[in-house]
Amino acid sequence: VEHVYFENSTVEKIPQVIFLKFNKLSRLTANDLGMKELQVFKNCPELAYVNFDNNKIESIGEKVFENCARIKDVKLRANSIKFIHENAFKELRFLETLEIDNKKLESSTSFTLQLKTFQNQESRLKTLQLSFETQLNLRSSLQSLNSLENLSLERNFIAKITEDNFKFLENLKNLQLSDNSLETIQEKAFESNKNLTTLNLSNNKLSQLPLTLFSTTTSLKNLQLNKNSFREAPMAIKSLTGLEELNFSDNKLEAVSPIVFKFTNRLSKIQLLNNICVDSEREGLTVADFDYTVGVD
Repeated sequence: VEHVYFENSTVEKIPQVIFLKFNKLSRLTANDLGMKELQVFKNCPELAYVNFDNNKIESIGEKVFENCARIKDVKLRANSIKFIHENAFKELRFLETLEIDNKKLESSTSFTLQLKTFQNQESRLKTLQLSFETQLNLRSSLQSLNSLENLSLERNFIAKITEDNFKFLENLKNLQLSDNSLETIQEKAFESNKNLTTLNLSNNKLSQLPLTLFSTTTSLKNLQLNKNSFREAPMAIKSLTGLEELNFSDNKLEAVSPIVFKFTNRLSKIQLLNNICVDSEREGLTVADFDYTVGVD
């Protein structure tokens, strides 16, 4: 047996006999069980994927994964986590994906400490999702995770992005920062993220962007700026020569100058619904409104 699957069961704790009997177990799924804690997994050297979504897990102890060094993927979404031990994931040297989507984490301090366990080894983490609805210390949390390609930090009350937050994430391709409290992004915030292709800044409090913010992120294809407080399209967009899709819906745009899109020759989709400048009868502007800049006949 390589895969054990529990779902919508009355089991609140996974029987240890499973790990003793199936030492070739590679995948464990335990969803909607009402589990309140993770017990130590014993005798599971081949375990690579674990999914504990939609439970009532309140804490992740120090030794839970100490016998599971080959785990690559951990999903702990929609739980009630209040505490994460700083060494909880220390032994997971092959970890590539870690997803924790949780609205009840009392403090980000424990998780910040936990991420430091990757600093003493070569991190293989490629996908990281953290959503706690609490403030997160970005700099100390992310500086060692230079292998990251996908980073989601939605709903963490982040108010400011500095030039140090993503400084070491040179392989980052997908960055999700929606549903925060962003008001400020420093000029060199994305200077090191030259491989970035998708950036989601929607549902924040942004009203302007530094002129040279995207000067090094010319690979960006998808930019989401909807549900902010922009009154005009920021000139920073001019640097995005590879941009294909732009969402500016639900802002306070009073006018959109075609000059902003002068060098965005690959832009094929612009969303501008629910702005002051939008013609209510047409329900929006189209790429054709900027035809001389984007090469549309």
